[in-house]
Amino acid sequence: MRLAVFLEVARDEILDAAAAYAKTLPQLAHVEEGTIRDDLPLLLVAISADLRTPQSRAQSIEKSHGD
Repeated sequence: MRLAVFLEVARDEILDAAAAYAKTLPQLAHVEEGTIRDDLPLLLVAISADLRTPQSRAQSIEKSHGD
């Protein structure tokens, strides 16, 4: 299964795990779970869309370096 498809199929489990992990971070311990979850679905959609975007080898290497 491609990662983009996995992110879509396992969306709810990923969101649950991400929200639970975020609450373990001292910086987010006081933040309500609803607030933490607000942007997580959009983040998964953006990542999935990016993974589906064709790129050249040079673009892939550049992206892997954080550029």
